[in-house]
Amino acid sequence: NGETLTINSDGTKLYTANIKDEAGNENTCHIALKRKTKFELTYDSNDGSICSSPSIEVIYGNKYGTMCTPSRAGYKFDGWYTEKEDGTKINPEDNVNITEDMTIYAHWIKEENACSSGTYGTNGNCTKCPDGYTSDMGAQKIDECYININEGRYLPDVKTEYQALCPFGKFNSEKYRVYYGKNSSCSNCPSGTYSDILGATVCKSCPDGYTSPEGSTNANQCIKDSSGGTTNCPANTYGTNGNCTKCPDGYTSPEGSTDVSQCVKDPSGGETTTKCPSGSYGKDGNCTKCPDGYTSNEGTETIGSCYIFVGSGKKLTAPRGTDTTECSSGTYRVGDYVFYGETGTCTPCPSGCSSDSGASYCTRSTWSFQGSTECYNNTTNSRLTPSASGSGYSSRESALSACDEMVRGKFPPKKDMDLEWVCYVPIGCATTEVKSRCE
Repeated sequence: NGETLTINSDGTKLYTANIKDEAGNENTCHIALKRKTKFELTYDSNDGSICSSPSIEVIYGNKYGTMCTPSRAGYKFDGWYTEKEDGTKINPEDNVNITEDMTIYAHWIKEENACSSGTYGTNGNCTKCPDGYTSDMGAQKIDECYININEGRYLPDVKTEYQALCPFGKFNSEKYRVYYGKNSSCSNCPSGTYSDILGATVCKSCPDGYTSPEGSTNANQCIKDSSGGTTNCPANTYGTNGNCTKCPDGYTSPEGSTDVSQCVKDPSGGETTTKCPSGSYGKDGNCTKCPDGYTSNEGTETIGSCYIFVGSGKKLTAPRGTDTTECSSGTYRVGDYVFYGETGTCTPCPSGCSSDSGASYCTRSTWSFQGSTECYNNTTNSRLTPSASGSGYSSRESALSACDEMVRGKFPPKKDMDLEWVCYVPIGCATTEVKSRCE
């Protein structure tokens, strides 16, 4: 039919056809179709380190060229392959012959004498990661130990396993790692949202047409979007200039209400409870905003139940205030909420422990193995004057093999908070039942 198809060396397809128009005139039509030549290779490091760029672009017929070189503790990188297991190895000098985008996978060869997961060290001399921490196989240093942080929580202090709930106005929506010696924080709720609960994994959205500052802690901070030209409070709230307070439960009000007297019992027959909203206190619908810097849970009745978050190693300078001061040396305090009228007491270190000012935990200055008569400095691990008698293991090897956890002191949790370790000594000391002769 006069149709031809030519394929050029660069992959271009030239299609030629004779076609007739509506008047019956015959015309020759040439159509050039060029094969896709650029493709994206997406890296999957297969438990290795993350590449600085998630993918690279390659061109058909050209060499693959330089590719990411990831690392993995305890393993040697064996190159990139077309499959997660087995597959074909892709060498940088190979010519690109793929016809679609694809994912390539890192393959690994295990190194000899690598420490197992949950430990760190070199040449087979492995030490258990601190309590609450773990590690990938082959970790060599303590700062390669990490703790998995859960949704709605964060790590307020370094070298601790205690995970605090995200404060009001903040959230954490995913699990992530924090390495030993590091801490973390929750993210502020973005503009137009708020969080009025502890441990939020997502923030609540303001009503349509309303916005709020970043890090807002309750719905009262949602105000009419300035682009709308007004700062009237939304329905079922009251206030002025965008400072809005929710009507008591079971009550409603029209948009623009400025006083609680405009909140009336919901005629729809809804609930008639009169709990005060979060951020305020009172009874029977007579609600007062908590002092500046303080907030409260919904239904709070007294000002003494309003509270403020005070970070680790600090306490309030004075009751009913917001300024903070560091805990003095020899005491400690873990970040927690302090009720109005209190300061948040710094706790003295247990016997045999010490701390610098502003500490969130205490450390033991010296230690010894069970069965040993030698004492060691906790910071330098250098040997000190022998003690009168030992109560530890007879050798470091037997101490390490028999010890499940470090010697540590505990204190009772506040409210629903987890236990926090406050007295640390090096791993491989003895179990909690053993008393050090170096105190």
